Amino acid sequence: MDIPEERLNPKFFEWKGPVITGFDEKECAQLIQLRYQLGSFLSPKKRLENTKYKMISEKTHLEFLANFHLMQLDFHDSLLKFDRRELSLSNVGMAESIGETDISTTLNQGNYYSSVNQKKAECSQIEIAKREQLKSTTDALQKQAKEKQEEAKQKEYEASQLKKRSDEYSKKKEKYCQYKEWQRLKKDLNALQTERRAYERFAETLSNSDKNYPF
Repeated sequence: MDIPEERLNPKFFEWKGPVITGFDEKECAQLIQLRYQLGSFLSPKKRLENTKYKMISEKTHLEFLANFHLMQLDFHDSLLKFDRRELSLSNVGMAESIGETDISTTLNQGNYYSSVNQKKAECSQIEIAKREQLKSTTDALQKQAKEKQEEAKQKEYEASQLKKRSDEYSKKKEKYCQYKEWQRLKKDLNALQTERRAYERFAETLSNSDKNYPF
C-alpha cells in the first residue's frame, strides 16, 4: 500500500501510543508506515474488542491465582487446626520427646475422627432430610399424575358417550328423513290413485254416453 509522502512525516501523523525514540529518520519513517498500516487494518471497534479480550484474559488469570492461593491458605489452616502443640524456640518443627509426639498424634487423630464423625452425622441428617423431601415431592407428583389419569379417563368416557349420542341422533335423523320421504311418496301415490279413479269414472261416463246416444 503506497502512502503519500506527507503522511510519512511525523508532523502529519497522530500516534496515541508510546513516543518513538532511538531511531534514525529512515527507521522512524518505516515505523510510522507500519503504525499507519496497523491503524488502517484495525478499526477502533476491533482494537477495543482486542483490549477487552486481553483484560478478560488477565482477569481470569488473576482469579485463578487468587483461588490457588486461597486453596493453599485453607490447606495450611486445616493443618494448623489439627496441630495443638505450642511452638517455641526449643521445639519448633520437632517434638520434645517421642511420648509427646505420640500424644500429639493421638490427639490429632482423635480430633480428626471426631470431626469426621461430626461431618458424617451432619451429612446423614442432610441426606435424611433430602430423602424425605424427595419422597414428599415424588408422592405429590404421583398423586397429580393419578388425578390427571382419572381426569383423562373421565374425559374419554364423556367423549365416548357424546359420540354414542351423536351416532344415535344421526340414526334417528336418517330414519326421520326416510319417514318424511315415505310420507311424500305415499301422498304422491294417493294423489295418483285419486286421479286414476277420476279418469276411470270419466272414461266410464263417456262409454255410457256412447251407448245411450248412438249415431
